[in-house]
Amino acid sequence: MVVLDLVDRMRTRLVEQLGEEDPAFMRELASVFAKRIDSTVEKLRDAISAGDPVQLHNRTHSLRGAAAAMGLDELAEIALSLDVCGCDAPPETLGEHMDALDACLARVRLALAAVMEEGAPSPVVKQIITPETA
Repeated sequence: MVVLDLVDRMRTRLVEQLGEEDPAFMRELASVFAKRIDSTVEKLRDAISAGDPVQLHNRTHSLRGAAAAMGLDELAEIALSLDVCGCDAPPETLGEHMDALDACLARVRLALAAVMEEGAPSPVVKQIITPETA
């Protein structure tokens, strides 16, 4: 998924929830999400490493809810797949899910950066998030 599509989905979802477009509030929400995502994912990794299904469920549930609220449906789906997979899954299966999570998070971080910027993304961000080929 192209990062600009993520930006559009986030904005659309937030407008649906807020009832109006409030760029300053959207930037604030994106900032809070960006600040918390790394901690949430780190705790998710810790739960997997510890083989703790309760914490894995709690972390994936939290991630899934926050991602869905922000319009980050792919991230929410990956969190759900990790929850369903559970700690008892073979390591290679968990690794595949975590690889998908990491790839998705790279796109999400760029989209969050674009949303957090005042107005349109800067030329540098546009160059990073706009694909060379369609």
